[in-house]
Amino acid sequence: MSRLSMRRTLIAMAATAALPALAAAAPGGETIYVHQYFSDDSYTEQVGRELDRCTQQGVQAGTLFGTWTPYVIDTPTAICRDGNKYPLE
Repeated sequence: MSRLSMRRTLIAMAATAALPALAAAAPGGETIYVHQYFSDDSYTEQVGRELDRCTQQGVQAGTLFGTWTPYVIDTPTAICRDGNKYPLE
């Protein structure tokens, strides 16, 4: 095995070994939501959608597609911690 391929193998092994540690670090972050905006209180016609962003500073508002209204359904989608997204448990 060449020195370069041995180094690549060691890097890949280290990255694989780090995955369980990253998954275990997920609890304790902020919840990321998708916000669905509706035209009125019947919640039948969706007029806008926005997905929160996960940054090093925490959860921030994402880009709004469509129209903002006070008639909103917020659905949790993930956890944000240290700028990384983790699945909900």
